[in-house]
Amino acid sequence: MTQQEFEQHYLEFHAHQCQECLESFATNHLLSLHLMEQHDSFFSVLSEKKPCYKCFVEWCPKLHWTAAEREKCNHAG
Repeated sequence: MTQQEFEQHYLEFHAHQCQECLESFATNHLLSLHLMEQHDSFFSVLSEKKPCYKCFVEWCPKLHWTAAEREKCNHAG
């Protein structure tokens, strides 16, 4: 394995890894969303009272009521 291949492997599988379940993510933002939504018990309570699901796109300020609603987030305009 070349140095470049190793670095690519590390970035894909280890750079942003959840320490709770060992799932890997492409960005730190996606890891943060995962930690909050999957491993924070307060999130499930709070998300019933107000929109808490942040967009997958880091610069998008929208909050959504459900993960399904977030999937439909439009960044075209």
